[in-house]
Amino acid sequence: MEAWHGTRPTGSPDPMTVCLHFFGEPQAERDGKRIAIPLKKAEALLFYAALEGRVPRDRAKLLFWGDKDEALAANSLRNSLHVLRRALPDNCEVDRRSLLVKGIVKDLDRIPKLEDPSVPIGPTFLDEPLQGFDALGGPEFDAWLGLTRNILRGRVAESLRTRAAACYERGRFDGRTEALSALLTLDPFDEDSVLELMESWHERGYTAKAVSLYENFRTRMQSEIGIGPSSRAEAFLRRIAGGTAASQPIGERFCCREAEVERIVSFLSDGRRELKLVLVHGEAGIGKTSLVNRALALNAARGTDILAARPELLGPPAPYSAWNGLIAHMGKRLEERGIPVAPSDRSALSGTFYGFSRRDVSPGTGGPPSPTPFGLGRIVSRLLDSLASNTRLILVLEDLHEFDLQSLLLLEAVLTKMESALTVLLTTRPEGAAAIGEMLDRLKPSLPHRSLRIPLGPLDPAETLKFCRSFLPDDLVSLKGAEYFVRGSEGIPLLLAEMLRSLSEDPDGDPSAGLAKTIMARMKDLSPTQRRLLEALSAFRGSGSLEDVALFLNLSPGELVEPMEGLLRKKLIHETADGDRLLADFCHANVRDCVYESLPGFKRREFHRRIAEILSARYSPRVWNPTLSAALRHHYRMAGLRTDELKLHLSEMSFHIALNHTLFPLIEDRVLHSCSIPFGGREETEFKIAQVRELLGETEGTESVERTRMEASFLELWGGYRINWGDYRPGRALIERALALSRQHGFDEIRLHCLEHMGHRFLQTDESARLKDTGRAIVHLAKRLGKEHHMGLGLRFLGVHRMIERDFEGAERILAHSAALFEDLSLLGRNYTLNLLAPRCYIGETRQWRGDPDGAMEHFCACIERCSDAGFFWGLSHFHAHAADAALDMGCWNLARDHIEEGVTLFESCRGGHCGSLLYSLKAILDARDNRPDDVRTSLEKGDRLSAIGKRSWCAAQLMAKAWAASMAERGELDGERLGPLPGTPQSYAGESAALYSAIGAERRARFVRRTFGVE
Repeated sequence: MEAWHGTRPTGSPDPMTVCLHFFGEPQAERDGKRIAIPLKKAEALLFYAALEGRVPRDRAKLLFWGDKDEALAANSLRNSLHVLRRALPDNCEVDRRSLLVKGIVKDLDRIPKLEDPSVPIGPTFLDEPLQGFDALGGPEFDAWLGLTRNILRGRVAESLRTRAAACYERGRFDGRTEALSALLTLDPFDEDSVLELMESWHERGYTAKAVSLYENFRTRMQSEIGIGPSSRAEAFLRRIAGGTAASQPIGERFCCREAEVERIVSFLSDGRRELKLVLVHGEAGIGKTSLVNRALALNAARGTDILAARPELLGPPAPYSAWNGLIAHMGKRLEERGIPVAPSDRSALSGTFYGFSRRDVSPGTGGPPSPTPFGLGRIVSRLLDSLASNTRLILVLEDLHEFDLQSLLLLEAVLTKMESALTVLLTTRPEGAAAIGEMLDRLKPSLPHRSLRIPLGPLDPAETLKFCRSFLPDDLVSLKGAEYFVRGSEGIPLLLAEMLRSLSEDPDGDPSAGLAKTIMARMKDLSPTQRRLLEALSAFRGSGSLEDVALFLNLSPGELVEPMEGLLRKKLIHETADGDRLLADFCHANVRDCVYESLPGFKRREFHRRIAEILSARYSPRVWNPTLSAALRHHYRMAGLRTDELKLHLSEMSFHIALNHTLFPLIEDRVLHSCSIPFGGREETEFKIAQVRELLGETEGTESVERTRMEASFLELWGGYRINWGDYRPGRALIERALALSRQHGFDEIRLHCLEHMGHRFLQTDESARLKDTGRAIVHLAKRLGKEHHMGLGLRFLGVHRMIERDFEGAERILAHSAALFEDLSLLGRNYTLNLLAPRCYIGETRQWRGDPDGAMEHFCACIERCSDAGFFWGLSHFHAHAADAALDMGCWNLARDHIEEGVTLFESCRGGHCGSLLYSLKAILDARDNRPDDVRTSLEKGDRLSAIGKRSWCAAQLMAKAWAASMAERGELDGERLGPLPGTPQSYAGESAALYSAIGAERRARFVRRTFGVE
């Protein structure tokens, strides 16, 4: 395999050669091993110098620290250069004027190899170049970054085009298809590549696949950039599709409702700069979506951005789920235009919406507390304003009656906070019209706004007849008579359309007996495979891919291609894209429901059982895929498999809590690396807990050991979650109930997890004796069960017990034993990097408390390097916070600032995951020294929230920060009004802080606090 993965290329024997990866997440390697660079700006400077050659120091300061004063920028640059020299001593030439990077090879040097069809493409070159470097520098660096990414993507695209041409000349269909598909991954709007790929599929006989590709391309262009394909592309489609229904553009089959269309188009086109709201409401099948699409086709000029939101199809809607698609498209548009997203905003959005910037979010990472709908509304409206600054923006939100409460509140918040002229089209059924109307009436946006409400009723007799004559021969319409169509359809466009389709295929048929009979009559003319396919799709409810449906029917995907083509031509089904997967679904939900309801109950249940079996094969609780999870829960429920549904909820809840609310999750590295679960916050956790409680309640009275085991597991998880957030009384009650069930039924593993949670509680509250008893109990039980990793955890608890007792030598000895146990496990291929580093971080704390900040710094930096080297971001912000605290004892404010900035950036960009209050306590001090009262207030608020668990060392640092802020405000060095009220005096805060530091044995810090604030 010639695709480059970072190993030193042949012909580069120098062992000092460093390989730089520019595609995907940037990283440096030597001899296949990653080189850890703790500071992100230092890493960005390395890659900048690797491309641009010698970099003057003044240029570097302007790029990365242009917003800071000269002295601070110079200090920050020196720290970054020191980090680079330490990491790459033979490759960084630094003098008083410049930086030069030498002795390197770059993955981008391998781009020309892509032209050779015999060389695998590999996924790396299709990733966004230099991921994670956004918002690291000033405007100059952002401009360089955007230009560099475009150049690198362009070079890859050119090589792929050459590769596709070479495959065509050699008659290699698969190679050409792969190259064209890769081009579309780089640029989904590359029309030439779309047409070439369509031609390739068509020549091999896969016309349906070619047509589906085009439909997805056309839909995406319309929704994301507001234009359609060229006339050349439309002509090409008609040629290969032969005029089938699938080849007809949006709006071509629209009929009637001209007055409503005219009202909407006139309303939207009046040229006023204001918020315009259109609400279309009517019964199912009345034509709401067709009306909106027609109005958009006539009004959305070139350059218009269209973002759409729709509710989830399966199961009870999760909070904000209706907005996921719209937010995902918004994120893509922001990336395409190079519009930066603040780290805190990215954290909030990526932790709430499954589709937002997933590739920039490391597995299992955390962030700030869950935002409210109005907090999210401020973020979303601000980003929409950025998109709307140089283009027209249209939002389409359909089926508002199916929106969850949080999605509706978010809609109101977004509309209230928007400052740009925005067009919003809303649809709902009658049951939701009154509530949505009331919301529009109470809107108080920052811009003038107007609303237009379009109620849709059935077509009148004249419109019904006009509709019929648009699609049937006049003689057939006259033969049947107007009354036949009016009475048979009741003026409902969906039912009328089905009647007309049925008559166009069988003029002698009788489709006038209602929608269900019409649909079933049409199905009689289908092949047995097509009928089975429709029945299967009715149970899949929009989540069925070609491969899944083929597996369900015990057929190969190839055997379904022709039946699918026939159903596409009949406009019974359509294809949609879910990432790289193509899904099939009915063109209208009412048709799907008719087919589904025609199935006997026992058959439906068996269908759902079989679908659940198929979906579960590609499901993992480690991978965040709420769509798949919701589908699986739905099918378990419909199949009557309540136990399986409960197990699924518990497995997701277990990973969610471990990865979002635990500082050092006791999980193997290989499992952590396979996770893609973003920070969900307490609101999502509470939602998951409520779901499990409801399911347990529904199964109450079912006496079985398995049900009892699941109840005990739930109580253990819930109790541990409450303890992690300092809710000790309810947490203890839940854990004690779980322990009672575990002892009664012999659930030893659950009992072990309960002890783990109790240990964390006593660690957080500094209850030494109880922590010792719990640590010993964990070691004893883990030894009996053969759980070596839990033995390491128990030893850590025993080491911290010695720390609390101020027996620092004994603590270091036990903590080193805990770390050694995890090192031994790593030799056996069982790596627990985070739990190996946790005791080493505590050893660093003991060194610092004993008055050895240099020794402490050595331990903390080693933790940072090892954690980065393992590819983890859990705990990094925590280690950076402790390094900053040690730097404060050393008197190195600039070093402390670098660690705080790195830690905060990691945490708030959803890459740090977990930290204590120490990070924000120290940030508050730095904010105060920089005279930023608003930031001081925010940092203190975050510190208060995180230190509420009561850990003495955290509370001491938070009190010291308050003393600092209050003292500077008292001296007039900080704006007290903007800072807000602090009820205590500098001396009272300092006295409490010093007392706590003395209590834990940190006498050096206690003396520093007393001396700084004049406390006796």
